[in-house]
Amino acid sequence: MSGTPAAPTPLTQLFALYEKAEARAAALAEQAVGSNVFAELLATTATNAMAVAGLANAVVDRGVRLTRVAARADVTGLARQLARTEDKLERLLQEVHELSERLAVPDFPPDDAPSARPARAARSAAARNGATVRSPR
Repeated sequence: MSGTPAAPTPLTQLFALYEKAEARAAALAEQAVGSNVFAELLATTATNAMAVAGLANAVVDRGVRLTRVAARADVTGLARQLARTEDKLERLLQEVHELSERLAVPDFPPDDAPSARPARAARSAAARNGATVRSPR
């Protein structure tokens, strides 16, 4: 065996070339990531991704609306309107209870009470006032 080094094989040369290229690429990548330009590029990319997602949602909503099925915006609008109506009814109920307490009027008759009572009461009140009331027959 002689002391001369063995000639490098093509495989070892290729591996050495690959390691050099990888080291250069890593250095360039670290330099690029550390710059302000990369941060700006990343921010722009994120902004564009959010804009594309918003456009996709708008397209889906428009497609649903074209099929005449209630879209998300329609359902949320109806929910808001229903909540407002419920709030108004609750305030009205509180006012009615407050007024009934002021007038000391007992609670309303039950729902199963005969419907002839109001007409009878109106006729008797009209008779006391000297007027006549006709009830529809």
